[in-house]
Amino acid sequence: MKQIIYVATTPGRYEFIANFLQSMKGYDGKYPLFIESSYEYGWFDFAQSHQWDELLFLHDSVEIKDYALFDLVFEKYKGKSVSFTDTPYFLMGLGKFLRKPYLEVSFDTKNAYMDYKDKEFLFGKIYTKSTETPIVLFPDFMDSERQINGKVRHFERKFGRQNLVLENQYIKKYKGHWTSTMLYNLDKDGFPIKL
Repeated sequence: MKQIIYVATTPGRYEFIANFLQSMKGYDGKYPLFIESSYEYGWFDFAQSHQWDELLFLHDSVEIKDYALFDLVFEKYKGKSVSFTDTPYFLMGLGKFLRKPYLEVSFDTKNAYMDYKDKEFLFGKIYTKSTETPIVLFPDFMDSERQINGKVRHFERKFGRQNLVLENQYIKKYKGHWTSTMLYNLDKDGFPIKL
């Protein structure tokens, strides 16, 4: 079975990808790592032109805290889709996808921020129509953003912006957009437009 870790970044986000790579400095390379820098979400093109069975999608705005995450998604849940979030599944695109259903629901993007924002909440629903319900790896991953179950929002200033931080024992995600207003007032690099 061919398994790969795919990390998406966009041009100019050097601090983001450097931070991600710093978190990977002790990684043994058991699963190949592919990093793509594009304004388009090239993961769909990548999926079509490369042979793989399972693809773990990550953003440049994450830090890997425990490499056991990779064995968890690729070994424990081999042959299964794995969403990092509860419903709606695959928020932020985070999770492990199976090739066939993934290719069935792919869509073109010209700008990773502007084109994906309208599809983010629908993507998991469409994807799961083509396969079984995914394993939900971190059912409480979004609790701090949603301010439920006693969780409160935690913010950190990093990469020249304020970030909502989503974190557990395996991964730390710096989220630059957490309201719909923020998503609609972005420049092509995903940074807020000064109004």
